[in-house]
Amino acid sequence: MVIKPELRNILEVIGDLSHHDVNTNVVATSVAQHNDRLPSLEVYDCLEELESLGLIKMLHPIGDTK
Repeated sequence: MVIKPELRNILEVIGDLSHHDVNTNVVATSVAQHNDRLPSLEVYDCLEELESLGLIKMLHPIGDTK
């Protein structure tokens, strides 16, 4: 599977923030803050796309109806 460069960049940021530990949670806002290539809204879109591909799992608030 070929991953778009934007998604690969987001995965690299997540890896750096988690120190490449898959059991470490990374907050989406910190991913947006540490990414210097994309605007914040595009970062959130990429995070949602990565989740839909099954490459990451995002935690959602209990009251979230999405």
